Amino acid sequence: MATTNIELDIENITGVADADDQFIKTAQKFVVSSIPKDLMKWAGTSTASGTHGGDDSPEAVTLPQPTDNIIDVVRNGFSAQEVSESMQGFIKNSNSLHKATATFPKYYIQAGNKVIVNPVPTSGETVLVNYVDFLKIDDDCDLRGAVINHACASEFNKLATAAAPSAPDFGSALVIGVSAPTALSAPSFTYTNASVSDIVAPLVSISDMASLSTSAPTYTKPVQSFDVSQFETFLETEEDIELAQGQLGRLQHEMQIYQNNIQNELNEFNKENVAYQEDIQRKAQNFQKDIQVEIENIKNRINSDNTNIQKDIQIELQNRLQDFQQDVQEYSAKVNRYSAELNQYQQDVGKEVQSYSNTLSKEAQEYQSKLGLYSSKMGYYSQKADKYYQMAIDEITMYVQNNSKMINKTMAAQAVAQRGA
Repeated sequence: MATTNIELDIENITGVADADDQFIKTAQKFVVSSIPKDLMKWAGTSTASGTHGGDDSPEAVTLPQPTDNIIDVVRNGFSAQEVSESMQGFIKNSNSLHKATATFPKYYIQAGNKVIVNPVPTSGETVLVNYVDFLKIDDDCDLRGAVINHACASEFNKLATAAAPSAPDFGSALVIGVSAPTALSAPSFTYTNASVSDIVAPLVSISDMASLSTSAPTYTKPVQSFDVSQFETFLETEEDIELAQGQLGRLQHEMQIYQNNIQNELNEFNKENVAYQEDIQRKAQNFQKDIQVEIENIKNRINSDNTNIQKDIQIELQNRLQDFQQDVQEYSAKVNRYSAELNQYQQDVGKEVQSYSNTLSKEAQEYQSKLGLYSSKMGYYSQKADKYYQMAIDEITMYVQNNSKMINKTMAAQAVAQRGA
């Protein structure tokens, strides 16, 4: 079942270096599936019980080639009738009208490309399945042309859908070959306030207020010793009114004496306090005079120092301002130089960008040209694929028509012969 010549023909027609074996198999299967199996009996292959099953171990027949083109199923020399898988219960049941027998066996197709036959085959009554083998559509087959044309259509379709030309790397980054000028750092002009080191803050020097001549007055509380408990004893314990009244009189007399003593002590305190307050007032007035004198002296010194300070500040301020202006002039010169360098850099970058843009435009045009050529090839190969596919269909159609006529003629001749007999 060689396909060497088929491969060579495909390669010669399409120009491919190596014909795809899978395309050839697909073409073979296409041809077999497109022709009624009654016209393909010559391509039939029977299973072998010892290899594919169909005896007592295993009972099911597994077709070596996945196909539904089964020509015939024979059990022990008797042709089996195909039924649907849903009938499997009926063909096994002895009470069913559909029960399969040794002389009228039946079969159904099961998943996994298996053929199940009833009655169950044995080592002495085996099952053979005759099926259309697509591998027989080879170099020596009359249908090899249909295989070649169908495979060529597949090869042309593959060529038509070949990878498009690679697009240029438009996304590559633009590399600037010139270096940008170093940016200027932000200026840090430092202005120091004018200062004068010989300024000394005046100190107020005032002696403490003179000590007071008199001491602060003190109040001495008189001592009282009223015997109230004796009065309570006479009144509450002994209940002697006369003694209690006598005792109350003594208490009132002692109270009068105590109040007089308080008044005397208070008079003495007030007298001493007047003298003490006068001394404080006198000393405070003298201290206030000293403060006023010192304040006047400080004002005079401040006025004198202020005149000298203003002169020193003006000189120092002028020096600081000149230094600051010099820094500004130097930075302005740097800015002008940087502006010139930046302008030159922008011009150089513009030239490189223009060159890069021209290169991209050229690559884009070349890519468009390649795409146009690629599109033309796609159209050419697509037309070729359609042409050869149709040629395969035409050849299969012609084969079916011719063989059908021959079969009809043969069947008619046989009928005439039978009638003459």
